Amino acid sequence: MSTWITKLNQLLGLSTGSEPAPTPFAGTSTKLTYPVLLAGGERKIVQVIDSELNLVTPPVVNTASYSGLQIVDANGGHYMVTECIPVETGGSRSRLHLKLTLLRRVDLDQTKRILKDIIKAPDSFWSRDTACAISTVEGFRSLEGLMAACRNSASWAYRRTEVQMRTSSAL
Repeated sequence: MSTWITKLNQLLGLSTGSEPAPTPFAGTSTKLTYPVLLAGGERKIVQVIDSELNLVTPPVVNTASYSGLQIVDANGGHYMVTECIPVETGGSRSRLHLKLTLLRRVDLDQTKRILKDIIKAPDSFWSRDTACAISTVEGFRSLEGLMAACRNSASWAYRRTEVQMRTSSAL
């Protein structure tokens, strides 16, 4: 194809079959309602994120840690991260483009089940004593309350130990 026809096609937005795919933008492929609950992934995390900017600007870009990551948004949308693409934005920290697939809508009990499956995983942070973490998750009566507790999910592994230590020191 001659050069002037290629340029004309580009100006008109017609495909020549040889132009590169569009560059992904920093953000998510689907609009989420914040806060969102991140659950699972390679490191079996439970974390709450308050904005898209915080979601796509991690302290360290490790795309593998997003593999298998589930997201539950404030409206009960249950998503899976299907692809994580680093995007250069010219700033000091790289950002990500997260391709998301809506799996289903979930209610409080289904969200608790997602969390309990992560807690029970043999390589999870809570695997040494899952009972305390599971009872903490079971105790919530609203998605908002559960998300608020997930901001400090690491403490779920220690509450039982602290109570046991106080009890044994009082004897």
